[in-house]
Amino acid sequence: FMMEYHGPSTALACLAVGHLIAFLLFRSLHGAGVAAVTVRAPIRKNIREYIDELGANRLLLLLLMVTASVEIFGFSFATTLPEIATERLVVGAEGLGWLQGTRAFGGIVAGAIFATFSVRSRTGALYLSIIFGFGGFLALLSIPSPLSVTLATVFLISFCAASCDILSQSMMQISVANELRGRAMGIWVLALGFGPIGHLELGYVSNTFGFEGGLLLNGSILICIAVLLALFVPRLRRL
Repeated sequence: FMMEYHGPSTALACLAVGHLIAFLLFRSLHGAGVAAVTVRAPIRKNIREYIDELGANRLLLLLLMVTASVEIFGFSFATTLPEIATERLVVGAEGLGWLQGTRAFGGIVAGAIFATFSVRSRTGALYLSIIFGFGGFLALLSIPSPLSVTLATVFLISFCAASCDILSQSMMQISVANELRGRAMGIWVLALGFGPIGHLELGYVSNTFGFEGGLLLNGSILICIAVLLALFVPRLRRL
């Protein structure tokens, strides 16, 4: 809406105000929690422990690989939203805003649900189910549909994406000792660093086969990842 009627400068200013509000809210947080590590280690020791834990903890390494794969083949779907808005739906900047807003709303709903109803068992099975759904909804997005159906699909995709983030963080932290939870989060951030590869991959595939083909391919890959992990990695399924 802001892009359509007030230009990009106003839209960027609104984003800046939103980030400022978030900064002020987080700045007021002071409690570190009862599980926080009180002993600080030098950065060189932190890096060494980070690498050692990743080499010794096979479950953590597997979670790194799965999280990176979901980041590459799942989260890159946002690359296609401008194409969907302009080529398929022909709704312009305002329609793209609706798609992006729905994407953000899906993440908010997922975060609120997991914050309210914590998952205490079978986290791995839930994680694999959500990856499977993530892939299925990406495949559904590849099929031409009206704006209302597209918005619903984008919402479900974003819900799955945020859920994958939340669950992967949780599983990485419970797969290590308490004093290494910070290192585990560093490994999670490392997995996020593979994200740009997905945008390049989807851009290349979309340029060759169309964005529908790219979404279908990536969705199929996520479904295969979920099925293979469920069949051959029971440790993750039972986590």
